[in-house]
Amino acid sequence: GVDVATVATALRRRWPVEGPAVMIIDSLQAMARRISDDVADTPRAKVDAFMKACKAAAKRHQLVIICLSELARGAYRGGNDQTNDLAAAKESGAIEYEAGALCVLRPVEEEPGLVTVSWAKSRPGRVEPFALRINHRMATVSAVEPPAKEGDPSAEARHNELLQLVAELVRRNPGMPGARAAASRLERRRSDVLVAIGELLELGVIENRG
Repeated sequence: GVDVATVATALRRRWPVEGPAVMIIDSLQAMARRISDDVADTPRAKVDAFMKACKAAAKRHQLVIICLSELARGAYRGGNDQTNDLAAAKESGAIEYEAGALCVLRPVEEEPGLVTVSWAKSRPGRVEPFALRINHRMATVSAVEPPAKEGDPSAEARHNELLQLVAELVRRNPGMPGARAAASRLERRRSDVLVAIGELLELGVIENRG
């Protein structure tokens, strides 16, 4: 018997203050499947009905509603066969039309704990792509620069700038044990940059000032 309208009403009764409250739904397809066949008789129709209910509840009760969505199978493909991010949600249609903002999160296989975030839609304004670094040991999540794509000229320039910076640090600290070994890792693989920086921090060659 739980639906968006009843939860939204209860939420606003508990916090009747001015300004938006936040409702988080996981997942919108799971909630949509609970809609009676008398109201909508197909999975796509159920998702359409659910999105309309969300939009009505958000407007009536001044809510920010964040829905987690299951992805369509095509969103997992790579290269040119991958579904466009705007249509990546399972049973998309009303999702891409009704949502005020839509982003897709994908884990980076070669870097555990790193998740890229691409914004397919944002009515409030453009959002640049970024990534999330998940620290499972500390149970924290932080926003970071997205991983560089091979062949990206701007990424190459940033990498070279970092190489020059580390080379200068090593030049100033020639007697620091392990400094050169840590710096040399940067020349082998870009994915080793964070590891090298961590080693340089431990050695005291560079300082983390937040």
